[in-house]
Amino acid sequence: MKQSDIHNIIRSIVAGLIDRNYEKVYENDYGKRLTAQEIKEGVEDYPGIITDFPNSAFSLMRLYRNTNTNCDIDFPLWYDHKRSDLTMVCNIKLINNECRYTIQDILVQ
Repeated sequence: MKQSDIHNIIRSIVAGLIDRNYEKVYENDYGKRLTAQEIKEGVEDYPGIITDFPNSAFSLMRLYRNTNTNCDIDFPLWYDHKRSDLTMVCNIKLINNECRYTIQDILVQ
């Protein structure tokens, strides 16, 4: 799995969160650990408005490669155009030659 694949998945998830399209984020989640409502609450209960992040945010991401086709990610979310202390924890893996994700948690770190 390439670094660019991981970045694209993160961008896709965050775009869905910014658009408040929690159902779509949930539908695309292969593991369905969190419900669409839990994802919504995780994002909207935090003060401020979730916003897009700069490319430099990828340097803040914690990446744990489990195998060549499976990794865990801790990615800081941005609110009101600033880094927040809210983190999205997810797993990304290659399934049938397609990169897929599951959101494991959205939490304050």
